[in-house]
Parts: sequence; structure tokens; C-alpha cells
Amino acid sequence: MRTLKLTIRWKYFTTLLALCLFPLLVITLASHAGITQIVDIISQDTRSAFKELSQRTLLQTAQTQALIFQRTRQAIELGLLELSKEAQLAELEQGGFPANMYQPMAALLANFPHSAKKVVLVSESGQSMSLEAGSVSMESLDAATVGWFQEAMKNRGKNGTVAWAAPDVYSDKNAAQYTALVIFEGAQGFKRIAALEIDALDKLNQGVTPAPWKETTLSFLVEYGTSASEGTPVLRILAQKSPGSDGWSGPRHGRWLASPDGKRMKSVLDSISRGGSGAGELQYLGQEYVWAWAPTQRGPCFVIMAPLSVVEARSQQVEETLHGYTRSTLILSGMAALATLLLVTLAAFVGARRFSRPLLEVIRGVTKVSRGDFSVRVDLKTGDEWDSLIQGFNRMVPMLEETMAWRKRLELAREVQQSLLPKRPPKVNGLDIAARSVSAQQVGGDYFDFLKANEEQRLTVAVGDITGHGVGAALLMTTARALVRRRSRRDGDLAQIVSDINKQLAPDVADSGKFMTLFLAEVDISKMVVRYANAGHDPAMVYDPTNKVFETLEGGGLILGPFESSVYEQYETGISPGHIIILGTDGIWETSNFEGKYYGKKNLQKVVADNAHLPAEQIVDKVLESLNAFRSPKVQEDDVTLVIIKILEQGAEYKQLKLPDMV
Repeated sequence: MRTLKLTIRWKYFTTLLALCLFPLLVITLASHAGITQIVDIISQDTRSAFKELSQRTLLQTAQTQALIFQRTRQAIELGLLELSKEAQLAELEQGGFPANMYQPMAALLANFPHSAKKVVLVSESGQSMSLEAGSVSMESLDAATVGWFQEAMKNRGKNGTVAWAAPDVYSDKNAAQYTALVIFEGAQGFKRIAALEIDALDKLNQGVTPAPWKETTLSFLVEYGTSASEGTPVLRILAQKSPGSDGWSGPRHGRWLASPDGKRMKSVLDSISRGGSGAGELQYLGQEYVWAWAPTQRGPCFVIMAPLSVVEARSQQVEETLHGYTRSTLILSGMAALATLLLVTLAAFVGARRFSRPLLEVIRGVTKVSRGDFSVRVDLKTGDEWDSLIQGFNRMVPMLEETMAWRKRLELAREVQQSLLPKRPPKVNGLDIAARSVSAQQVGGDYFDFLKANEEQRLTVAVGDITGHGVGAALLMTTARALVRRRSRRDGDLAQIVSDINKQLAPDVADSGKFMTLFLAEVDISKMVVRYANAGHDPAMVYDPTNKVFETLEGGGLILGPFESSVYEQYETGISPGHIIILGTDGIWETSNFEGKYYGKKNLQKVVADNAHLPAEQIVDKVLESLNAFRSPKVQEDDVTLVIIKILEQGAEYKQLKLPDMV
């Protein structure tokens, strides 16, 4: 697959174009998103406001209907009580139901010309006098067939109290007709009944439903009760007014007013049972409605509902208008962005040519330098920031040439230093030896060497640390190595060797601020001892795997260099087969990680103890792996040198391992 390559001129052009268009695009999209968000918020608020308004309006309508119904009932009750008093008075004066009761009965019907149907006076035995449509009749009533008469018999102990017979239970005419009745005392203490058959909902036909919903609103007169079969609260429909109808009728879709929204329906039932009013959204006959309900005093409850789709129609009109405005704004913004694109494209193309020339000149110069031509210079002046870049390039080339020369010198110094360190440990019967030195830079200041190696008897090992890193430390390490090797060839114990080395080194480094630590140890297998002398170096350690203890080889003197007259002593400690001698530099235990924690000697001891059964070379590997894992990802800051010497069991075979190169 071929990769499309663009020149710097085209890259600059496309970048400039993108930078110019990006703010415009962001502003356009942000404006569109902001307007859309505002529209959504307004639409949502409008929808919520219309819902709230519809609920409040329907609730006021339901409360108004309840109030009209309640006042109508009160007027009927007052008229019926007045009729019962006149009938009682007339009966006491003349006996029976005199003919002059026609006038009061006609007056009661006249008070409710559209809703009152029939007025009746009846005795406890069933003899009655009734007035209906101007005609008076006398007849005998049967409580088993006349529902309101049966209701009167139930309430015959309540003199002077108006009772109401429900239309769907006690009337065979229509669901909207009620019968109001009152019981009073007649002559000789006989009970008498005054009853008025009336359409108590007639006053509600005058229309209090809000105009926008008149053709879709359902109205119900319901009674709160308990289901006889299930014992649960129910709303029984007493009367119903269909959308667009001027009159009330009986239930059309069952006797019960219910909704599949269980929790919401329960809230409605709870509210009505407490005599409260309210509004909410519920389903009815598979459609979402806004319900409002309001109870009457000592009577049924009115429920009014309007389809939610009708309620939301006006808010949807507002929402569509706002979205149309948003689309228009987006089109205008797109046209403005297109015009800006054409202008920016022209400006970017012209600017790219002017910008790319000095850059191409610098690129040509860099290309020549990368091929080793350090004589190249860029001769161009632009009068702007490019001049600073060109001048910086012209100054950088000779400095880079000098840096490359130093790199070659350092590489040579590294090769020399590597050649001075032992390539592999010496072969000494009874010892397993391994050593490693890792520099923090190309050349380091750590030093180790094996001296006076005797295959049958003993080994002398030196470990040192020169202050600092780099070329200066490497040169001092080379000098120290020469002094140590030359002095170790002559007789004398370790203390004398260290003292002589210090006397030869001190005059050269006393005024330089450089110094060196040195630990010189001699492992004598024939006598199973370790002799050592220390010049300011961290003490070596001996690990006893049988007792699982570490012994620190204490004792020592001052560092090499500052004082020519420093005196040093030789120390000695016993060793046994299986013991492990550990010599190292502070680059091990002073290694730190990004948390500021130090590796420490305890971690070193743990790794050695956990791997004491392994060969010396593998122990060195384990220590360096642990050290790198602890430090990572932090870069190595100090040189690290480690020497491990294992005292082998008698008869164990010696296996020579190659010492890895320094890293």
C-alpha cells in the first residue's frame, strides 16, 4: 500500500486551512448545538407548562362541576324540606294529603323547570299523591318495585333528613336521574315521605369544559366503593358524558372507571377516599389521558379527562416553529462558512509559498549535515522569526561537529575501560565466582579486579568506587587500577598494600576534589578465612545459608586521596563451605525509584538469601533483575558493581562461567 506524501508547502497550506476553518466550524456547530439545546429546553418547558396548565384547568373544571352539583343538591334539599313541613302542617290541620298540597308541589317543580321530573308524597303504607307534568295522581306504591321507596324504608328512623337514591340502582328511567326524599311525622305519628325525582346533573349541561378540549373531553360522575368480589377499592360510574354531548347518560364501557397504570390509579383512589382532589396522567381504554378529579360533600366525585395528544398539540406547534428557525439558522451559517472557506483557501495558498521557502533552505542544510558535511551554512534573511532559526542552525553545526568528536572520544574511552575490567573470573578450586559492573554513562567510575589468583589456595579481589561519573572518573579508575595491580605484585599484607596505594594516589588527586573508596579482600581456602582491608568503602557481607544470617565485615579506614599519611588495618574472619561473600558499590543500595524510596541492603540480602542455592552468576543476575524492577521506569543514576563469591562444598566441581560485558 502506497503512502501519500505531501510537501511542506501543502502541509502548511492544509494546516493553515484547518486552523482557520476549525474555529468557524466549532462556532457554527456550537451555535447550532446551543440553539438546538435551547429549543429542546424551551420545548420541554413548554410541554411541561401546557401539561401543568391543562391539569390545572381540568382540575378547576372538575371542582366547578362538583360545586355546581353540590349547590344544586343543597337547593333541592331545602325545597324538599320546605315541602315536607307544609305537608306535615296541612295533614295535622285537615288529615290525609289535602288537595291544597298541589300548589306547594307545583311550586317545587317550578323551581327546577328543566331538571325536576316528579314530586311525590307517600305514607308508610304506600298510599301516595304525585304531581308530574301538571297532572296529580293518587296511587299505592310497592317498596319492592320502587327503589327510592325502599331507600326511604331503610331511613325511616331519620326524620327531617334528606336521603338520595342512586340512579343506576333505584331508577329505571335513566342513569342521570336521582331521587331525593325526606321522612317526616304525619298524623297520629305515622311516617310520611316527600320525594322528588330530578336530573341533578342538568345544571352541568350548560358547559364548563374548556373550549379547546370540548370535543374530546370525557366527564364521569363516580362513587368510591369496594369491589364485592375482590374487596379492593373501585370507582363505580354513576353517570357519564361523552365528548361533544350535551347530556349525561349511563356507563358505556363498563360499570367501573379504571386504568392499567396500577400505581397511579392507586394514588387516585387514595386521594378520592380522603376527599381530596387532584390531577395526573393515566391511561383509559388504551389511550393516554390527563385526569382531574374533585369530590362533592356527602356525595359522589367528578372525574374529567382530556386526551394527552390534544393537550400536547399546542406545545408541538411551538416546538415545530422553533425547529424550523433552527434549520434556517444552520443553512445561513453553512453559507457563511462556505464563503469564508473560499477566502481562507486563497489566503492559505499564497501564504504557504512564502512560508515554505526558508524552511526548505533549512531542510537542505540539515540533509547535508546528516551526511557528515559540517561546512554547510544557510545564507538567507527573511526579516522575521526565520532569521533566529537560521542563525541558530548556523551556530549549531560547528557545535554538533564538536559533539560528534567528543562522542568518538567517549566511545574510545569506553572501549579502553572495558578492556581494563576482567573478562571472566579466575579459576580457583573451591570457589564459584561471578562479577558484573554496569555504568550509568558510557564510561563510569566503579572498579573491580581479581588479583593474585591461585588455583589451589586463594583469591584476592578489589572493589572500588571513584567519585562522579564520566571521563574524569574513568581516568582516575584507570590510574587506580594500575596502582593496585603494580603494588599487589609485591609482598605485604592487605593493609600495607592499601597504604602504599594511597601514598601514590594522594599527590595526584589532593587538589582535584576527587577521591576513591577501595575494599580489598583475600579469600584463603586452605585456611578457610577471609582477610580484608577497607579504605572508606561500604563493608562487604558474608551470608551463612545454614543459619540464615549475614555478617558484615566491619573495620576500615579513610578514603584514598585526601590524606597521604592515612593508616589502614587488615582484618580477618572465618568462612565455611556454603558461605557467600558479597562485595558491591553504593550504586546498588542507594538506587531510588520515583517514589523516593531506596533499594537498601535489606532487599539485596533478601535476593541473595532467596537464591543462595543458585550458582554465583545466577545470583548476580537475580540481584540486577530485582534492582532494575525496583528502579523502573526511572533511569539509572549511579554505577553498579557486584561481586559474588560462593565457598563450595568439598568435592564440588568448579564450573567456569563467562563474565558478561559491561552495560
